[in-house]
Order: sequence, then C-alpha cells, then structure tokens
Amino acid sequence: MQRLVLGECDRFPEIAASFYDLAIRRTSEAMQGWLRRQCDRGLIAVEDLPAATSMLRGMMIMEPQRSVMLGQRRAPDADEIETRARDCARIFLEGCRRRMERLLASTANV
Repeated sequence: MQRLVLGECDRFPEIAASFYDLAIRRTSEAMQGWLRRQCDRGLIAVEDLPAATSMLRGMMIMEPQRSVMLGQRRAPDADEIETRARDCARIFLEGCRRRMERLLASTANV
C-alpha cells in the first residue's frame, strides 16, 4: 500500500494526504494516547510524546517494511506483526521505565 501511495503521490497528492490522515495519523494518535496514559500512571517517563511515538512506530514498522519494499522478503503475516509489535513495545517501555524503578530493579539483582 505504501509503495502505491509513494508512487502516485506526485500525480495525486490527495491520496498521500488521505493515507497519512487515515493510517499514519490515527495510529500515531492511538499510540500517543496509550503512552500518555502510561506516563499519567507513573509507569514511564517520556518528555516528548510525539517524538517517542514516532520512535516506537519506527521500531515496529521500518525494517520489515523496507525489506518488503526492496523485494527481500514477503509481507509479514498477522502473527509476525503482533509478535514484532509486542517485542518492540517491551524494549521501548523498558527504556522509558521510570529511573527509580530501574535503580530499584538493579539493586534487587545484586
């Protein structure tokens, strides 16, 4: 889908705008809302929610998408997408976990 949008966006900019609005923006808003709730609960610390959302989305999507677009692999199936999203979220959230929790966890392992 993205390859099609990129290929036609010069001739039909409304396609790119629509794709951005219906896919990228909506996904980003949902992810940002979830990250905000985790911050509000005191579970993670994120200074720039839009940037953090962009980073998390990039972790989840970029490499598989690039490989498919360059013909190096087939498109991932639903199970692979779910597994990658879960793994990326875990890695990302561990990095955003509040500093005190990390310190307590590291001293508990000593």
